[in-house]
Amino acid sequence: MKNKILLEEEFKDWIISTAELSENSVISYVSYLSSINKLILDLSKEHDLFYYLDIHVNNGNIDKIEKIYNDVIHYLSIKGIDNKLNLTEKTLKNYKSGLNNYYNFLIDYIDEIEIIDNSPITEEKFNIINEEDRKSEYKLTKEYSAFISRLRTQDRFYDNIFYPIRFISRIFRQHKQTKKLKKWFDNAIGAITILTKEKEILFNDVSEFKIKDGQLFAICKGNEYLAYTRLADETTPPIPFKINDLNDISLDHYNSMFNIMNDNIERLPIIVEITNELKKYIKGNTTYTKLRDISHSKKHEELNNFISTIDTNKLLDELNIISSKTKLELMDRTENTKKGKN
Repeated sequence: MKNKILLEEEFKDWIISTAELSENSVISYVSYLSSINKLILDLSKEHDLFYYLDIHVNNGNIDKIEKIYNDVIHYLSIKGIDNKLNLTEKTLKNYKSGLNNYYNFLIDYIDEIEIIDNSPITEEKFNIINEEDRKSEYKLTKEYSAFISRLRTQDRFYDNIFYPIRFISRIFRQHKQTKKLKKWFDNAIGAITILTKEKEILFNDVSEFKIKDGQLFAICKGNEYLAYTRLADETTPPIPFKINDLNDISLDHYNSMFNIMNDNIERLPIIVEITNELKKYIKGNTTYTKLRDISHSKKHEELNNFISTIDTNKLLDELNIISSKTKLELMDRTENTKKGKN
């Protein structure tokens, strides 16, 4: 087998230019990924890690990539996995660090490419965790949670105003202002709320998460708190999470995005301008796929010209207005799906 890393040269460039790490880090991360790849091939018995990722990168399917990432991180975090694989805790930490950087690179890469292949994705079952392992206790530090990608792809669209976060990311990239937007995303992640019986905990204050016997625990300042989820039926009190892994957790907008955007529309003139510009290129009814595709499209020179006219400082001010009204919570994915997008 050729242990070839998908988009290896692009990843190396990203480590230096975007992650701002050293050339020595490049060598280390490539080595970590190669080792993980061999491990995945041994577990799957059919294909390596990059075979599965390649399918979904080509289709721009971030949800599928996130699930693969979460599954590998989960496997490397199972209690006792160091002994099972005959690897030190430090080696496992290095593997997870390398995969975490690669995952963030793939999200950036998909943000910048034009998604051409919109055909249905062939389902290739990626399953490296057996039922016994999936029920085992595991811990992971919060930097390995994939919530950042969800914030970066949660477009919303309403009649009078869009929340086109993918296109907004493109604006900041074209203006070479990605650090400003990254800081905004980091602040939004840090403000995520975790419900517990005792109190609400901010994501910033969590050192790690633990999943044991289907329950989620947040570890904060040395104390362990059982995490609760709201239900789609808002008249029912929150209950403890019943999950197997982080794929079962969603980010929920406790305050309706519809209300936030529409109630503050007069304070969001640039986003309204962006909305009106995007509508010019969307034929028929707006859909998530149409908005995603136009956000990535390089076909329209007029869009690039439009982007160049945007004042990113003022746009960031409007994003701060939105975030000041937003409350994000961890929520059971099934309940969040029942609730629907708002």
